[in-house]
Order: sequence, then C-alpha cells, then structure tokens
Amino acid sequence: MNPTGSDFQGPLVAREAARAQPRFPGVSRLEKYPSGVLRSLFLSEETIVDTPLGPLTPQFRYDEPRKKYAPALKFYPSGALKCLRLENITPVESPAGVLPAEELVFYESGALKRLFPVNGKLSGYWSEKDEKALNSRINLTLPKFGDFSLYLSGLSFHEGGEIKSLTLWPNED
Repeated sequence: MNPTGSDFQGPLVAREAARAQPRFPGVSRLEKYPSGVLRSLFLSEETIVDTPLGPLTPQFRYDEPRKKYAPALKFYPSGALKCLRLENITPVESPAGVLPAEELVFYESGALKRLFPVNGKLSGYWSEKDEKALNSRINLTLPKFGDFSLYLSGLSFHEGGEIKSLTLWPNED
C-alpha cells in the first residue's frame, strides 16, 4: 500500500482490491458494477495513486468554474484503471514523449489509450479562449508526416504505443 493509504499496488488495480471498499481518503461518491467491482469514484481530499504512468493526483476539487463534475477514477470490470481525471495539468510520460495532461484513458492492459492536455468545462463562466490559455503547443514528430507544433484537444494511441489519431484545437491547422 502506498503512503496515502490507496489500494493501488502498481500499474493496475488488483481484482481483490477493486472488489473491496476503497480506502482512499475522502471518497465522496462511488459506483460499483453489479458484480461488486468498483466502477468509479469521486474524491474530496488530495491523494496520490500509482498508475501505469507513475504516481499521479486525481481530481478532488470541483468548486472551480472550469472543473467538470465527473468521476476522478473509472475502472474496467476487471478492476484495471480505465480513466483518470487529474487535479492539475501534469506532465506525463507518453509514447509520444512527455506531454501535459489533465485526463488520461487507459487500455485494460494499462497502456495509454487517450491523453487530453486540457479538459475543462466550457460555460458562461469559462470560455474556449480561457481554456486555450491553459493549453500549450505540443511538439510532435510523426514519422510519415514530419515535425509539428500544435495546440491539441486530444491524442489517441494504439495499444502498442503508436499514435492512432490526434484532435486539433479549434481553428488549428
């Protein structure tokens, strides 16, 4: 068990730990599959979890205008980590290099599936322009296409780590 008291023991959640009542500090809401396996949870206190990309801090604050009210962690029926919303934009090691991320989606194997550099809630209080100010240009080398410096909304990977697709920020060419 890591020092924060989480049930995470390495890159994937053990099936037994996922079936047990989670011992995360400040679980404010959780949902389970009919089988009893943990499906998702919301946190209200800071904690660090071990992920396939190393220790990261899931979202635990929802009181900012740009924060989506969505589970901090989602799991597959097997107990493997599926999705992680980060408290802050955080540099993570991806198959495309170190990239900023606010939300990560994993394959059941633990491989990175999708990365969202920023993923805030647009509203009358938080605009696309405000969100872009938090985003940064990402430098990518695509073997068949060359080097790019782009604002991205998202990046998808094949399970083997190759870039599958990228979603450009609005008005980005």
